[in-house]
Amino acid sequence: MWDRCLLCGRQGPLEVHHVFGGVANRPKSTEDGLVVHLCPECHRNGRWAAHRCRNTMIRLRMVGQKAYEKAGHSRQDFIKRYGRNYL
Repeated sequence: MWDRCLLCGRQGPLEVHHVFGGVANRPKSTEDGLVVHLCPECHRNGRWAAHRCRNTMIRLRMVGQKAYEKAGHSRQDFIKRYGRNYL
């Protein structure tokens, strides 16, 4: 069970963040297990929040792509599924 924010390590209530969001990619992200648990500050509210900071978003997507490829999928599989390469 997730009990700490992936980004800051804070304990407390956490929110699920789909690494690859949007109408088209959110279901795929869920299906592929590419979700992380973030505190509200790191998810939505803070300066470096995943929904406010492009650098944070890109870093999470890089980690997500690495996890997808580590699970046995090729880079081409990833690009076909999510539309671009983040590495």
